[in-house]
Amino acid sequence: MSDNNRLHKKTSLKFVSFDHVTRLLILVTSLIFVSCSSINLDESYQEAEIGVAPIKDVKKENQSAKQNRKKSQIIEKSISPIEYVKKKQIDEKMILYKSHEPSIYFDYDDFKIKMQYQELIRVTHELMELNPQYTLFVEGHSDERGTTEYNLALGQKRAEAVVRAIEQLGVSRSRIDAISFGEEKPLEVGSSSNAWEKNRRADLTLK
Repeated sequence: MSDNNRLHKKTSLKFVSFDHVTRLLILVTSLIFVSCSSINLDESYQEAEIGVAPIKDVKKENQSAKQNRKKSQIIEKSISPIEYVKKKQIDEKMILYKSHEPSIYFDYDDFKIKMQYQELIRVTHELMELNPQYTLFVEGHSDERGTTEYNLALGQKRAEAVVRAIEQLGVSRSRIDAISFGEEKPLEVGSSSNAWEKNRRADLTLK
């Protein structure tokens, strides 16, 4: 073999080996790059997965927030000391009002309110002042003596006498209803003086 051929063969071998090594380096580098990329992708995915709350947890948080808001609203609507004192006053006055017989009795053929019923009038007024929601219903009655028309008129006068007494203390007439039943609704049936006395009256109903 000539020297030229030997030299050419050696040179070819060097190029082959260099080319082989270069390919190996490229392959190794590629593998390293891919493996690093996959690790980073996995890590980023895991971090993203950790950072996102499950839907169920979000619903629970929303429900908890709503419950807290409801609790705070309940506390905000608590009874004030003024309202508590006012309710206590109304309850005490109502007990006093119910301790009276809710009727005012009159003399024969008369519609003047006697002094003994002033306390019932006063307590009724105070209750209506404390609670603007209260209304008063007054029914006028008479005994059986006299004509039906006369007794209806007399019963109305007795009811209106109570209305005027309450009005004079400061209650609006719009909160009071007055009606007469005359002799139609006797408290006690009979023609005795005792029955007549009980039927000459005005009944008060506070609602």
